[in-house]
Amino acid sequence: VEGGSVRNMYGGGWKGDVGYHNHSVNATTDDIEGTSHVVIGILPEKYIEHEAGYDEPYGFYKGVPTVQRNAYAGGEGGAVYGMANLTMNNGYVGYEYSNGNYVEKIEDDTHRDNLGNLIPNTNLKDSGNIFGGGYKEESDVDSTSIVMMGGTVRNSLYGGGEIATVGRGTKGSGTNSMPTIHKIGKTHVEMFSGTVLHDVFGGGKGYD
Repeated sequence: VEGGSVRNMYGGGWKGDVGYHNHSVNATTDDIEGTSHVVIGILPEKYIEHEAGYDEPYGFYKGVPTVQRNAYAGGEGGAVYGMANLTMNNGYVGYEYSNGNYVEKIEDDTHRDNLGNLIPNTNLKDSGNIFGGGYKEESDVDSTSIVMMGGTVRNSLYGGGEIATVGRGTKGSGTNSMPTIHKIGKTHVEMFSGTVLHDVFGGGKGYD
């Protein structure tokens, strides 16, 4: 996404997997590995290097986009059987573009009464995050990589997912039984520049 605005961003699919795994078995020997890539914004120096080929000045429409809610390298309801990658070069996560300014996106404008009138709210105050993994159950990824080169994240950056695992396993069946790990997960976060207004975690977020 080089410019403009999106609500949420996903590298994976909506109830669709990236890569292949035979769900009838836990073994990974027959897997076909997939890879997802999310890239947000354009580095200023890269824009200058190729400026002659662009028809928009550097800014919201070319180089500095907004993600109003969250950005995920993984999917929503779909797994990534392989590595999920997210690179943020520039832009704003948790913001909207209004009258030439980047402003925090706190109000959910879909929250309306039966007549279609907006109900004032702060439903999006906890949005504005980057996740290396996916969103919710069935959105597992095997490994993640986040590289932040610039831009602004209104809340936090997570190497893992949001209520979604990195790696593969099964829960224990009894009170004292241990889970079984089928594939060890791995997260990797690098931050070279930019601003994360809250926290940076190597792992994920365990609640919505």
